[in-house]
Amino acid sequence: LNCLNTPYADDNLRKAVAWGINREDIVAGALNGFGTPSYSTVSMGYAESTTENGYGYDLNKAKEYIAAWGGDPAKAPLDIICSNDVKSSIATIMQAELSQIGIPVTINKMDSPSYQAAMRTTKLTSAIVSWSPANAMTYVQRFHSNRRQQTPTSYVNPALDELVVKMNSTMDDAARASIVKQLIETANEHCVFVPIYQVNYFRAHNSELKDVVCSATGYVDFSLMSWR
Repeated sequence: LNCLNTPYADDNLRKAVAWGINREDIVAGALNGFGTPSYSTVSMGYAESTTENGYGYDLNKAKEYIAAWGGDPAKAPLDIICSNDVKSSIATIMQAELSQIGIPVTINKMDSPSYQAAMRTTKLTSAIVSWSPANAMTYVQRFHSNRRQQTPTSYVNPALDELVVKMNSTMDDAARASIVKQLIETANEHCVFVPIYQVNYFRAHNSELKDVVCSATGYVDFSLMSWR
């Protein structure tokens, strides 16, 4: 969501969207069931993952956030850019669901080069994007304001900047993990973007191979593996 120069720069309006979409409908209808609803800004499955300050599907709560925002949702049209058929299907379901809280949605499907170019401007309202880093620490790096160098409409919050810097300079594993979790909770609190779903990953391996761990985004660390 454009957190720079649209009504969606307001936390409450982003939270209205986050609470106004039924992710189970999206997984069933757009992904044929091959996915898991996501209720946090960082995928579940990492050691630091948390749904603290996260979201669900509750139209009444969505309407409460509309009221807290204080504007007319009809004057906050949500144009969603999409680069493939799956994203367009997701946007179509969102269009129907967000109409129930008065937010008009338009769907703008484009080819990948045009989509990538639009992401680097301040003119877009929203986009359906994917992100699959190997670990939670890499995941939360995107909450730093330097993200705007790539995506000019990204959310900016000095508190998140401070936590990212602190995380990157913390050597103790347990202390760093605690900061990562705090980053996720803070990102959820401000709804830096609206999570929709995460991909389900499956890994098969020889039963004699031990310490095979699949991350939330499907990565495995071969350096940890060994034969029994």
